[in-house]
Amino acid sequence: MAGGRTRSAADVEGFVLAGGESSRFGADKALALFEGRPLLAVAVAALEAVGLEATVVTPRPEPYRGIARRFLTSERPGLGPVEGLRVILRACGAPRALVLAVDMPGVGPDTIRPLLEERDEPGSVVCYAAPDGRPQPFPAIYPRILRDRVEAASPGLSVRDLLRRIAVVRPAGPGVPPDRSLRAALRNVNRPKDLEQREDGGERR
Repeated sequence: MAGGRTRSAADVEGFVLAGGESSRFGADKALALFEGRPLLAVAVAALEAVGLEATVVTPRPEPYRGIARRFLTSERPGLGPVEGLRVILRACGAPRALVLAVDMPGVGPDTIRPLLEERDEPGSVVCYAAPDGRPQPFPAIYPRILRDRVEAASPGLSVRDLLRRIAVVRPAGPGVPPDRSLRAALRNVNRPKDLEQREDGGERR
């Protein structure tokens, strides 16, 4: 995009939200295997591929110490992703935080780079939009200057409700190769059988 530039590690820090209770999944989702790798390892590798070291946001880092090196453990459990954003923006040393959810294995460097290349607009979140126009909360870049507004959000508020209160910038293009859809890239894993689905929505055989 004209006027844009790829942000460096000094501009952005990378974070992976891995503190969910995985109640619908029935086990620790971050350790579930996708194509032979834990979901957390997939997310960490996606950040490393664009030059960012991942900080994993979780109140209990012990199960993940063999997968990641950096952890943020001040999240209060049971309050949802907005609580994760709160502790990220409090701890982030860079002007912006690139935040991934651990349960989106279709998100790779090809999906992240367009977010990093989007032109700066101070105070705005850079994210993708669903076909119906709703902003997709992850992956996204959240500016640190929104910290006070996130701090003031009600506990348990959904991230989409939070985004409705914040100006959003969306990348101009889909940001994925032509043989993949954005919907597939941003698909969440909610149940074990979701791990068996191909990116086009079919089942792996």
